[in-house]
Amino acid sequence: MDSCYAPGLIPPDIALQQQLLSITAIDKTEEVTIEDALYRVVADDISAPFSVPMVDNSAMDGYAFSGHGVTAGSQLTIVGKALAGHPFEGDVKPGECIRIMTGADLPPSCDPVLMQEKVTLDADQVVVNADITLGQSVRKEGEDVTAGSIVVAKGTRLLPAHLSLLASLGIAQLVAYKTPIVGLMATGDELVEPGNVLASGQIYESNRTGLKALLAKMNVQVIDYGIIKDDQQSIAEIFTKASQECDWLISSGGVSVGDADYVKDVLDQNGKVDFWKVAIKPGKPYAFGKLGDCYFSGLPGNPVSSFVTFEQFVVPGLRKLSGANFNARPIFKAQLQSNFKRRPGREEYLRAFVENNEQGDAEVAILPGQGSAVMQTYSKANCFIKVPAQVASMAIGDIVEVQPFFEYLQ
Repeated sequence: MDSCYAPGLIPPDIALQQQLLSITAIDKTEEVTIEDALYRVVADDISAPFSVPMVDNSAMDGYAFSGHGVTAGSQLTIVGKALAGHPFEGDVKPGECIRIMTGADLPPSCDPVLMQEKVTLDADQVVVNADITLGQSVRKEGEDVTAGSIVVAKGTRLLPAHLSLLASLGIAQLVAYKTPIVGLMATGDELVEPGNVLASGQIYESNRTGLKALLAKMNVQVIDYGIIKDDQQSIAEIFTKASQECDWLISSGGVSVGDADYVKDVLDQNGKVDFWKVAIKPGKPYAFGKLGDCYFSGLPGNPVSSFVTFEQFVVPGLRKLSGANFNARPIFKAQLQSNFKRRPGREEYLRAFVENNEQGDAEVAILPGQGSAVMQTYSKANCFIKVPAQVASMAIGDIVEVQPFFEYLQ
């Protein structure tokens, strides 16, 4: 193991690689309408049934004619009009032109289109006031999409632009992979649902609320098992139930080394643990394993640690499970606006805020309050600064790696 990491901890990139290698994508499919297809994963290549545009058409409001022999100063007779959806049906002969609007089909003999600002109109005549180039202001047949070409590949997670493209091709239904069923649970005798009165020593359980909101963008079905008490039998019962109902179970809390942290022990007894304790900060006690055919992620109980490990491990894992092609989270560079010191040994994800300065360059500032229980800092941030394990300090002006939050991405 790389010596820059603290002993006994698995590097995050190796943990993610092991996790992804162990996951088999769901192979069951179903037909869905395009209206219900947002964020669904395409199970087959989708080909274009026709070219877009289907015929040459106009990219401008102007005049269409045969450009051969036409130069600045030429005079043309207007013989008709073409509108989008209402093409000109006659022939356009040399010395003639038609008024044409954006998106209207071009008659076969016409090329180019001269925008209306470059002619002088005189009754049924136009005088050309500009040089002519064949192809100008013409959208050629198949310029956007060629008939038979693959427009959306298998494994694509459908975004709004994909849906618009498919709709433009008249595609109303498609085959998608079944959405994963994800179970959620939180463990802890001290946890209480929001809306109830707290007794001494109790706190409100918030992780499931945040995780459900994050999962909403994953297009999964969520089963909420609620708050589970800190005893092995209760946890084991939920594990058994979830293993029969879910494709993935996410638990928050109970994976540390305290006397009442039973999740890992129950997972050991009822399934298998692939790894536990990752060289990441916050989020070291992240656990991954399997309960029968159900994958399992044990997130730390502290809310920030829960969010960080969800972003770094659960999101890519669920993407693979859903059949989506793997795309690593984008990383970009920004100039640091804060000083920072720490003890190296773990890859750290600092909550930060990135924005462009007046010159258009990205600048990023570390937000105060980086403790793993300080969720207010997370709510004010829009990105992580990714600190390599070996780095002990950073200074104002350093160029650092920035990773946008999952909720800011498609």
